[in-house]
Amino acid sequence: MLCQSLNIPVIAINAGVSQAEELGLAHFIGPHEYNAGYGAGKRLISRGMKEGYCLSHIEGLGSLKERCR
Repeated sequence: MLCQSLNIPVIAINAGVSQAEELGLAHFIGPHEYNAGYGAGKRLISRGMKEGYCLSHIEGLGSLKERCR
């Protein structure tokens, strides 16, 4: 990345922690996608949900795959 080569700090926001790591970014702001999806699923089940679907609105986006997993 151009900014990184110029020693300009780059922060990823809600882009997925894995993607931030792949880019070598030192800072990430947002949820850990798997933990966020798991926690949401547990809350839905505790409220009586028996079946559900996780929709990915951007095909192949790694952070959404993690959230749905």
